[in-house]
Amino acid sequence: MAERDEKVAEELKQIRITEIGDCPRKLYYRLYNFPASKPHFTSIRGTIVHSQAEQLITEGDIIDTSKDALLRDKALECDERTFELALSEANQIYVPQIKRWLSKTSLLKGEQPRLHQRISLNYKDFIVTGEIDCYTSKALIEFKTGRYSYAMLKKHALQLAGYEWLLNRAENRYLARDWYVIYLKELREQEVPKHLAAEMRKKFEKLLKEEIKVRREILEGKSMGACKLSFRCVYCKYRGICPGI
Repeated sequence: MAERDEKVAEELKQIRITEIGDCPRKLYYRLYNFPASKPHFTSIRGTIVHSQAEQLITEGDIIDTSKDALLRDKALECDERTFELALSEANQIYVPQIKRWLSKTSLLKGEQPRLHQRISLNYKDFIVTGEIDCYTSKALIEFKTGRYSYAMLKKHALQLAGYEWLLNRAENRYLARDWYVIYLKELREQEVPKHLAAEMRKKFEKLLKEEIKVRREILEGKSMGACKLSFRCVYCKYRGICPGI
């Protein structure tokens, strides 16, 4: 059996909002040092686009195009060729769309948006963390590079529910009046319907309880986690070894 990595064991006590409801098999692979693939091109491009959006909103222009600035913690995992290709696509397709959105949206008017905020909260012996794309006094805003569909909106609304849950506990009972997903490729500013937001709040709390249970079982050596096939598999760092794909 592969040797357990105690440093990773501590990391698994940190639950990222984007991981909740995800495949638990990835946690097992991390814990026991299974070989990981390089980040998927789409993941690299998405990180670049989010960094560019942040600079355009805060600075009015993209002032730092370095690999470290645009990729942050993914910089060391990404080779130069992939970075250049992803940056070129981001510049050609997404930067013009972000600028168009900024010129027409009313979501940021009169607001001081907070961008790419990392928030952490101690919860039941775990640390729940999230990096929120953008939020104001009235709205939670998430940027996506893919196209809109109602099925995808539900997945993204679940992520927003997690961010609101985190902010509600970390920042004096913050509750967003509105949730929005900005689908940049088609320049669609999609509000999350109130009934869907209510549904996702309940679903998130249920999934968080399940996530904590699964992580405890993996950390205690009781389970390796059941493989969950989903659209996310293609982006998984362990796509090269997982028998479920």
